[in-house]
Amino acid sequence: MSETWLTDFEARLETLETAVVSTTPDLSSVISLAESAARVLANPAVILMWLRHSDGVLQIEKNGQRSAIAVDLSEVLNPLTSGEAVVAELPVQPASDESSLNPSSVTNLRNLLIPVPIADRIDFIFGLRHDRVLVSNSAMVEGARAIASLLATAVSRFLLTDYDVRLRQHSSLFRVALKLQQARGVQAVADIVAQDGAAILGPCRISVFAREEGRLRIQACTGVNRPARESETVHALEHIVAACSDSRTELARHFVDWQSIQSPTGSPEDFRRSLHRLADQGTRVLRVLPLPAMAGSEAVSAASIAGEAEVAMIVLELPEETGLPHEPTLVQLMTAAGPQLRREISASESWTAKLVPGRYRRRLLAAGVALLVAGLVPMTFEVEVPGRVVAREQRHLFSPDNGTIEEVGFQNETLVPAAAVLLKISNPDLELREKKLQGEIDVVTARLLAVRSGRLTGGENGTAAEQQQLEVQLKNLKTQQQLVQQQIQDLHVEAPFAGVVYSRESEREFQSRPVQRGQRLLEIVPEVPTWELQLEIPADMLSYVTTAQQSGDGKLPVRYVVRSDLQREWHSTVESVDMAVQLIEGRLLCRATASAAELSEQTVRPGTSVSARIACGRRSLAFVLFREVVEFWQQIRFAWL
Repeated sequence: MSETWLTDFEARLETLETAVVSTTPDLSSVISLAESAARVLANPAVILMWLRHSDGVLQIEKNGQRSAIAVDLSEVLNPLTSGEAVVAELPVQPASDESSLNPSSVTNLRNLLIPVPIADRIDFIFGLRHDRVLVSNSAMVEGARAIASLLATAVSRFLLTDYDVRLRQHSSLFRVALKLQQARGVQAVADIVAQDGAAILGPCRISVFAREEGRLRIQACTGVNRPARESETVHALEHIVAACSDSRTELARHFVDWQSIQSPTGSPEDFRRSLHRLADQGTRVLRVLPLPAMAGSEAVSAASIAGEAEVAMIVLELPEETGLPHEPTLVQLMTAAGPQLRREISASESWTAKLVPGRYRRRLLAAGVALLVAGLVPMTFEVEVPGRVVAREQRHLFSPDNGTIEEVGFQNETLVPAAAVLLKISNPDLELREKKLQGEIDVVTARLLAVRSGRLTGGENGTAAEQQQLEVQLKNLKTQQQLVQQQIQDLHVEAPFAGVVYSRESEREFQSRPVQRGQRLLEIVPEVPTWELQLEIPADMLSYVTTAQQSGDGKLPVRYVVRSDLQREWHSTVESVDMAVQLIEGRLLCRATASAAELSEQTVRPGTSVSARIACGRRSLAFVLFREVVEFWQQIRFAWL
């Protein structure tokens, strides 16, 4: 193999060394030159970098940003010793530009790892991800060591420069925090954030907004003594801030991180026009944060958590998409400025503004006027109660004794004549008893016949006393038999009058069904019934009904609807109220009746459910709408006041 690669590699390595030792080395350019040199050794090739210290391993991006790595990747990098070169498989692909790699060979990539010490207990780990090696393995390792050494120097210089910048930023931040503590007034705090904050964060424009009379208005802007609130740019900023003031909206969640000035999908037209206005002024990157703010997508304030409007917001604008401000420094600045700005805003508000936020004052006033009107305007107060339709002559038929239904002599909802046998019930105990009595009667009858025959023939088969005893015994047995037969006859359920039979079960379900004494089986209604409503008034609503009865003629109007026909409304009056409270299905209820004569021509059946409203006089609109609240307050007042 020709050694021309060595000349090419040395030339590229020299270019890399020149860039590393320059006065102001650019880490991104240095990494690009290093990859160019690495491609002489292997093609394709991508350089990966990590920083290992006592607290863990951080990945270094091309822009110098450091980020944590996964646990399984850390387990591979931590055991490496300084100076060794190891080819290893990385369990997780780092976030690097691997566009030059062949997609078909991604699974076959190898990783050459070389740790280089740069400080006490701090190592720079160089990684070369490659596919096809163009030189010998030893040349590959030695060339990679040379690149790793130069990159370690470049990273060391970059870190020292970065730490020096951070130190100066923190010193400036400390001075700004002292100025914020001493500042008095919203305008003074906003000026410090806008003017001194830009000096700390770098080339950016900071605009501070505070709530005034329900609106977020601009207070200060970087590079401007007093912002012109009537300018189009300020109007655009205020519109963007208003749209992002609620952290629950999609726009707020979008711009809580650094975003391009491009409009999000689905944003309103006026919002897009505001973004275009800022773009025309040179803004390329935008971020909108509440005060105080937290890092990244976790930016949240107490107001947003409580669902209230933000009282202070900040807008950061960058002219380029590179060189973002240091995030921890930004968070510290916002954390220092937020409480001070809120304190001054709170101090400048009136006591009414402190009690009620600006955007709620009109709502509170409207609510107060509505309550006043509701307290003065009267309207009919109605008590809603459930009920059902029943017939006044309706009869319930019960089982006379324990037994089993043998025959069903009716069809549901059909007319039957009076005394018609509806159900035949058999009782095995009574039938067995009747058979025993019949057997005893047969025995006594035979004995009695033998005694009588003996007396007629002059034999010794019986005496007059024995004959008399047998006759009495026979009479008692027949009497008992008649009683048992009557009990068997009474097991038949008969219609007390001509009418229509209603049953909850079908005829088939009645067949061979066991029943118990007193069990309700059927209902029978006259052929031409008189319907009425049986209403169930809750015990806690009874006082309203009785009070209305006593104050008037006792005939309270009722309007009701049949559950099977909700389209039509019927009207009636309460005829009677049973003052006895009953426990029905776990509820304390009082029964009341109302006429339902208008239902005579309608197709209804006993037990049809209705929903009724009993008019209980006139009360204020507020009481009608908030009766439960009034009753609860009365209970509290009785218990505690």
